Amino acid sequence: MKKLSFSQLALAIMSMCLLCFLSACTQQANANNNDNVPSSTLPKATATTGAPKLQTYTAQYFTVGYPQSWQAQRGQGDTVIISYPAYKANFVVSDLATNSPDAMNTIQQHLDILLIRQHSDYNDFKTYPERHAIIGGQDWTFVYWSGTNKNSGNKFKGTIGATTYKGKRYIMDYSSLFNDFDNVYNGGFKLMEDSFKFKN
Repeated sequence: MKKLSFSQLALAIMSMCLLCFLSACTQQANANNNDNVPSSTLPKATATTGAPKLQTYTAQYFTVGYPQSWQAQRGQGDTVIISYPAYKANFVVSDLATNSPDAMNTIQQHLDILLIRQHSDYNDFKTYPERHAIIGGQDWTFVYWSGTNKNSGNKFKGTIGATTYKGKRYIMDYSSLFNDFDNVYNGGFKLMEDSFKFKN
């Protein structure tokens, strides 16, 4: 087995801490859910009459717009956490240097690692077929998931996506209460995906 240098070990620890932090950001819970509603793999898009005015969060390497009713805060490093507490909804974007151990994996391997870590916090954890989306001019790979949070008992649905751009691995992670996911996707997550841009 290849020995890791001190800097590689430190990056691995920082990467794991960041991923634990992202996982914690996606779990807040107190509301009841109706688990009898079947899950769809993809959110149901609905037509809108006009795009709402968005606020812009500017990070070091990217910008993202979000509805005015949502709250944005800076996380560790170049991470943004945009939340809507009423639906326990969180939209998180972060980056990892490509020399960090997780980022040296392929996108699919990296997503598998993230999903294993996510699974540890949920019962009845399920994943759905991956999808690809062009966001900020880059191809992202996403995997949808659902599960019942072990601490709160609330059922959540979410997705984790990843891409690599100019030497960095980017993670986009969002979730909400299971039964609210389609509405939150159309009213928030989709708008944030569409507005996301990398800085040149």
